[in-house]
Amino acid sequence: EIAPGERPKLDASIKILKEVLRRMGSSAELKLYIAGATDTVGDGASNQKLSEARALSIGRYFMQHGIRIPIFAAGLGENGLKVATADEVDEIQNRRADYIVTIQEPIFSADVPSIDWKKVNRKKGR
Repeated sequence: EIAPGERPKLDASIKILKEVLRRMGSSAELKLYIAGATDTVGDGASNQKLSEARALSIGRYFMQHGIRIPIFAAGLGENGLKVATADEVDEIQNRRADYIVTIQEPIFSADVPSIDWKKVNRKKGR
């Protein structure tokens, strides 16, 4: 779920995305890729699931608020650290999602294993 305190950040992102789509949408078949990430607190498998859930929730929120291009989501888990930390370090900068608007699937660095992008649908489980 999206916490009420996080909605203003997402709404600001929606505004930017809509402007990008207004400017570029007619010249290319754009897609939005959302990559969720976590910090290193907890086990790797749980963090992977959490990062996937984060990206999917944001994707659904964007769809519900007018983003009308295909949206794909994936979790990077602990592989997407913005700030390198040891295990079990609570680092807020690592708990995030990155948005990529592009015409093709994004390629990450060699540090990030292959990514399983999932198409975001309006409802959970669809």
